[in-house]
Parts: sequence; structure tokens; C-alpha cells
Amino acid sequence: MPSIVWGCNTLGSAGLLWPALPLLLRRYWTDDEANVQRFPLFVSIDGTYQPTLLMATNLRFSADIQVIQNVRDETACNGVTDGYCWLSHHYKMLLQLFFECLKAPRLIFIEEDLAVAPDFFNYFAATAPLMDQDRSILCISAWSDQGQEGRASNSTALYRTDVMPGLGWMLTASLGLEALPGWPGAAWDEYLRDQGFIKGRQCVFPEVPRTHTFGEKGASGGLGYKDHLENMVLNK
Repeated sequence: MPSIVWGCNTLGSAGLLWPALPLLLRRYWTDDEANVQRFPLFVSIDGTYQPTLLMATNLRFSADIQVIQNVRDETACNGVTDGYCWLSHHYKMLLQLFFECLKAPRLIFIEEDLAVAPDFFNYFAATAPLMDQDRSILCISAWSDQGQEGRASNSTALYRTDVMPGLGWMLTASLGLEALPGWPGAAWDEYLRDQGFIKGRQCVFPEVPRTHTFGEKGASGGLGYKDHLENMVLNK
């Protein structure tokens, strides 16, 4: 089950990846030795910004991770500077690479601004079979929009939602291949929340989040970060 940490083409991305990746690698190497076999780890960098690429490459030599560079088609976004356009093209490349070319059975996407819980990988190992058993499940997410302190306490509880949460999430090959023909040039997350694609399917998420975002700045411009996202708990 490949796990992908992806980053963008900016200095800001390098600044986010630096705290995110060492923490992820500590979870990856120390929590369970089986992680290396169960979850081969890739870092996918969008573009050619050298500090971001250099940081990822240095970690590759020290941590046995694979680095992917997505070389942008500069005409793809037709001069649009909105980061969501490049995000969407990056996601599409990863879906094509891992599902069409490498025939991976499923993928875990880990955004560049996420801290992960100690049981992050075990959480996905435990929930992956649900997607094979229940075709009404669209994705498994490590995030909970209701994960504030005082509201989230049961670390074993799982729920279902009609809205794809993102922020550390798993998709199967069959669903990824189904999504590719209609994949949009932007607003990829809204596409995965549109009933035209999801057809009544739902995502599973935990009561207590297994990810925490520290990305106050990003494509969303920090929308809702101080009021909502910053105060989420992380499973211990």
C-alpha cells in the first residue's frame, strides 16, 4: 500500500515538509517494523523548486524513501495562478502513475502540512479491509472535522460522512481509475464530493483524528485555520 507525501513548488512547501517528514519518518520507522513492507513511502514534489527537491533528496538517502518529481506542463493551467489547479494536476499524475502504470491496489495520500499520530499507519492497516468488504465506502480518512478537544475522546470509534474529508486519506485502485476520466483541471476535492461521482458512497473517518494540520498558509489561504483547524486533537 504505497504512501505518498506530496509537496508543492514553493519555499513555503519546503518549510512545511521539513517538520512534517521527520515526524512521519519517526512514526514510520519506530512504531512498527512492518511499516516498511506494508507502506512503501514516496515523496512527490510538484515542480522544480530546488530547496524542496534538495530536502526530499537528502531524506531519501537517510531514510530509504523514494522521491518523485512531477515536471509541470506549464500550459496546463493556462496562466492561472490558483494553486488548486496545480494540486489537481499533481493528484492526477499520481493516480495515473500508481494505479495505471504500477498497478498499486490502493494509495494513502499525506498532504505536506500534516503531523501524524503514533498509530497513523496501523489505523490504515486496520481500516483498509473495510474498503474491500463494503463497496459503499469511497475513501478512508485519518481526519475528523469534529475532532476538537472535548468532543473527540473515543479513539476506537469510526463514522461515515457524505463529504470527503481529505487530510490523510486512502483510495483504492478501482475508485481511482473510476475518477480519472472526469478528473478536473482544478477543484479536485469538490469533484470527489460531487454526487455525480460519489453516487451515494461515503468516507469513513475516526472520532479522534490521526492527523493534525499545521499549514496555516497554503492553497486555501489559511481559511478557517485559527478558528477551527488549529484546535484539533491528535490521537496519542
